[in-house]
Amino acid sequence: MAGVAANRYARKQMRRNANIAVAVALASAGALTLAASNARGATAAITSNWEVPTITDTNYAIPNAAIFVAPNGNDNNAGSQGAPLATIAKAIKTAGVGATVVLRGGTYREALGSISKSITFQAFPHEQPWIKGSLVATGFATAGPTWTKPWTTTTCNNCYPSGVLDPLYPNAGMGDQVFIDGAPLAEVSNRNAVGLNSFYMDRGAHQLVLGSNPNGHTVEVTTQDKAMQFNSSAGGSALKGIGIAHYAAHYNSDVPAMVVVSAPNMLIDNTTFAWSASRGLSFYSAYPTITNSLFIDNGMNGVHSYQSSHLVFRHNRLAYSNFERFSILPSSTGSVGAAKMTMASYGLYDNNLFEDNYANGLWFDVSSSNNTVVNSTFTRNYGHGLDIELSSNTIAAGNSILLNLRDGLKISGSNNVEAWNNTILANGWAQLGVYEDPRTKPPAAIAALGITWDTANVHIMNNVIVSGPYSQRPVLNSFDLTSPTHATTQTMVVAQDNNMWGRTSLGLKYLGYVQATLVSRGWYTDLASMQSGLHRDTHSTSVDGFSFGAIFANLGSGSVVLANSAPKPAPAALPTNVASAMGISTNPGTIGAVRAPIA
Repeated sequence: MAGVAANRYARKQMRRNANIAVAVALASAGALTLAASNARGATAAITSNWEVPTITDTNYAIPNAAIFVAPNGNDNNAGSQGAPLATIAKAIKTAGVGATVVLRGGTYREALGSISKSITFQAFPHEQPWIKGSLVATGFATAGPTWTKPWTTTTCNNCYPSGVLDPLYPNAGMGDQVFIDGAPLAEVSNRNAVGLNSFYMDRGAHQLVLGSNPNGHTVEVTTQDKAMQFNSSAGGSALKGIGIAHYAAHYNSDVPAMVVVSAPNMLIDNTTFAWSASRGLSFYSAYPTITNSLFIDNGMNGVHSYQSSHLVFRHNRLAYSNFERFSILPSSTGSVGAAKMTMASYGLYDNNLFEDNYANGLWFDVSSSNNTVVNSTFTRNYGHGLDIELSSNTIAAGNSILLNLRDGLKISGSNNVEAWNNTILANGWAQLGVYEDPRTKPPAAIAALGITWDTANVHIMNNVIVSGPYSQRPVLNSFDLTSPTHATTQTMVVAQDNNMWGRTSLGLKYLGYVQATLVSRGWYTDLASMQSGLHRDTHSTSVDGFSFGAIFANLGSGSVVLANSAPKPAPAALPTNVASAMGISTNPGTIGAVRAPIA
């Protein structure tokens, strides 16, 4: 298994390097607009802009007394390798506490309900089992330009709070899904709107209406809302090498995801979560470990957590989240992100890739604390790259944050944030946003934990922070959103030095826009004026007017190593906790992202 994991990591590093090289080179050449990269407005665009989900090849050891399941098995069999069961449900019923269920390759169309004992589910070596919430539909009749079939759906099409729908995508909250040969069709709101690559679920007439010819193709229709839920008594369970897809999970908390985890010490490894109508995975437990997994093409979130602690989240990729296009505007019910973590504590997020999500990449919110985000890449996300909101004691270090449509790194209403050695480039709004949130009074129990909801004690050190040709806001954007204001940029940020600041295009007028006093804001046109106004960045340097090609060496190889000719400052020594999190010594050797081995 170690060899498989190492190869997966090597492939991910190659993808990460190539991603950085292509994105930065395109921005440098002026050949990419963020809007074109991220906005997908039409139905045709939605149904064509997706990626085929895959499951990583694995080779897990099979313990003695394992229970085997195969698509061609029989539930009257003994469950041995030679006489496998046919359904996972029967294997769960048969399994004792701590049992291992081995799934042969193929598709299992099941809803497994609640699991209340520790079970490991794993793939047979080098095989790819899928658990799906869909059925294969046949027997369609031609009806003019469409094809129809009697169908009664039980999915929920109104299980969401008000305000979460984007008016451009009013059908986002409908849980029905249809796939032809694995490709998704877009759901429309009436029969007359059905056309190529779309469908309508006529609940009154109990009919499914397709706009694409199903004859000679495999049509899969979602019928189940949740694959499984691990209850608190299922601690120590595991999912390894398995694909989960096609479930109609919805926005509300009763069915929040395809897989729901309330069990402590859950392991999820090399598992793919794809094509949920809302979230792929939701967890509410302590000590989960999620590694080497893929969260892709999910209707809202790839991952969601609430009151989870001590998560290890490493070597995962999250892409094309919010496929259904729920609104990402701020709201009291907003929770859309590739990964949205609320009241999450003591988590380690290491070497992950957040790309092409129609939402924020990674979003900490509402009293999350003591989380560490290192050595990860956030790119081409429609929202912010990394969003630290109403949180406390957060390390963000060694990350590459580029080409996100909004702020690259956003810090809002958060205290004790260590931002070291990040490379933040060519994001659409500010590269670095540091704000005081209008919400400043946490509940007493939260305040007692040192979570203040006030931005304070932020350290901005050793970073490369450079806007691109399409960046719209000052490189550093910082102000107080409370009324009356009670914080300045100086009180929010206590250390800011040894950074490289710049604008590849001086058409962006301001390098910095800050809360200078409690009654006024300040505009800084260059580093010298920002140094003078803030009395910070005395050891920092400017690359205003430099192209990315002049700032970085060997972009084509995926390197973000600074060019010798770039005016780079000497790095400050890292705090021991930051260095330990990044997996390097306290001397980083350079500013900006430092790729470190897995700790």
